[in-house]
Amino acid sequence: MMMMQALIFITMMAVPTSADKTITKVVTLLDEMLDKSKEDGKADRTVFGKFKCYCDTTTVKTKTAIETRAEDIERMSALIADKSAQNAAYSQEAATLEANIAENEKAQGEATTTRGKEK
Repeated sequence: MMMMQALIFITMMAVPTSADKTITKVVTLLDEMLDKSKEDGKADRTVFGKFKCYCDTTTVKTKTAIETRAEDIERMSALIADKSAQNAAYSQEAATLEANIAENEKAQGEATTTRGKEK
């Protein structure tokens, strides 16, 4: 940048005064472009900072959510396994009770038949 300004300054000194207006316009235009470039650089840094902050925040939130969901999955898997075991135990108990009921009904039928014969 300094080199560019030095080159412009040297060019301005070498040109006669009749072209002074043209060189002044060019120098003014270059200064405006330099100022615009500086402003754009500041704006880009600000936008990048906001974007980086957003990315960092989102990454942390996402990691936390994933860890939480993984823990939930483990907890629910354990709960499902526990409930499945309870279900199997209840199914066995229900089968035993159904067998006992059938045996009891058979015994009642035999007892009723025996009482009927004795009468």
